[in-house]
Amino acid sequence: MFPERQIPEEDVRVIAERLSAVGLPKACPMCGVHTFAIADGYFSLPLTKNVNDAKTLIGDKSLFPCVGMVCQACGFTSFHSLAKLGLMFLWTREGPPA
Repeated sequence: MFPERQIPEEDVRVIAERLSAVGLPKACPMCGVHTFAIADGYFSLPLTKNVNDAKTLIGDKSLFPCVGMVCQACGFTSFHSLAKLGLMFLWTREGPPA
């Protein structure tokens, strides 16, 4: 039995179409294989202004929402900005831009 997906299948389709439109995926930079999968969950990387700010794990933080692509041969993972891809509506659930 597989666990329930973290990202809805429709989101995966939209992400895959957008990544393809910008020319991804290319060959894995580590092993050269061309088989990637979209990670099953969004990444919210914290942005910090300095090392001291990075030490604080609790409190208001600026987040950098990303989607991950995972090489199916070696596991290399790349992160792609939802904002730069024009997909922030998937993160905010406010609906796609008109």
